[in-house]
Amino acid sequence: MRRRQRWLGTVAEIGTPAALVVVVAIWSTGTASFFFPPLPSILESVWTLWLAGPYRGDVEASALRGLAGFGVATVLGISLGIALATLPRIARAVHPVLEFLRAMPPPVLVPFALTLFGIANSGKIFIIVATAIWPILLNTTDGVRSVDPLVLDTSQVYRLNGWRRIWSVLLPAASPQILTGMRTATSITIIVTIVSELVGSFDGIGYQLLRAQRTYGMVEMWSGVIILGLAGYLISVIFMVIDHKMLSWFHGARGSR
Repeated sequence: MRRRQRWLGTVAEIGTPAALVVVVAIWSTGTASFFFPPLPSILESVWTLWLAGPYRGDVEASALRGLAGFGVATVLGISLGIALATLPRIARAVHPVLEFLRAMPPPVLVPFALTLFGIANSGKIFIIVATAIWPILLNTTDGVRSVDPLVLDTSQVYRLNGWRRIWSVLLPAASPQILTGMRTATSITIIVTIVSELVGSFDGIGYQLLRAQRTYGMVEMWSGVIILGLAGYLISVIFMVIDHKMLSWFHGARGSR
């Protein structure tokens, strides 16, 4: 029964997007709208322009910026999250400042980053870090605070203090929520990476999308949108694999309840 349900689920997962692609392809091929070019032309340009063509360097530039920003945001978010969860007085003191910074929308930071860093990559990475850090930080803080008190008492009995306690107790116990925060931060990273490339940039997917919009390159623009969607889906699959490998103990414990 379970095998049949898994098979039906796999068929639905593959068949639904495939059917949607067929419907859009038929509709776009038959329409005469300038703003919705035929889907086969768009899919062809995904390879000829973005993956193996003149815009490949822009894809690589955006990917490197996103990875750098996400990496820094992950390290800072986990470190600060652990500090805030284990030092309640400091957490209470900086809470208003953190809420003020978290409320800032990403576009507001673009002029500030341009003024401070110019058009260098460091400014774009700064914007990514400043926006992608929050789900990681908040989930880490909540995850560490939610660790079972019995586990903490046991760690004290075994004299696990300092880094040993963080590495052996707090991080493993909070890893489900940390991974959830990281997965949320990936979508923010993609969005902010594109936003940061719309102003003061001469390469990247965002720059090429803006150029295509200004020159009415509809095929280029839609193929760039598909590239971003494929990137988001690929990252989601990667995190699903990581979740399955690293948190099998967590899902097994939940399933046994």
